[in-house]
Amino acid sequence: MNTNSVLTNHQQHSTSCRNDQAKRINTSNKELIGEIFELIRDIKDPELPQTLEELNVISEDEIFVRSRKGGEFYICIKFTPTVPHCSLATLIGLCIRIKLERCLSQDYK
Repeated sequence: MNTNSVLTNHQQHSTSCRNDQAKRINTSNKELIGEIFELIRDIKDPELPQTLEELNVISEDEIFVRSRKGGEFYICIKFTPTVPHCSLATLIGLCIRIKLERCLSQDYK
């Protein structure tokens, strides 16, 4: 099994995680989680006309941010594809990652 996937209640949970540098001193993790969710909530599902939020593929409760030394943040986004063994789960994870790389300021890259 892939180390970034966990099976729970017969639903596959996939994770798109990466380390980001962050120089924001006054931003709490909750605020950062809200900003991240706002960036990715409107991503369209590869097969359906709805967004990932509308399909409950992503939720704000499944975004985790951990501060690391050197002003870095570890951002982990867990998402649940609409069907078990979704063949497009990798594409969804890639869409999330690319959206974050394009939208977050240079301080995060």
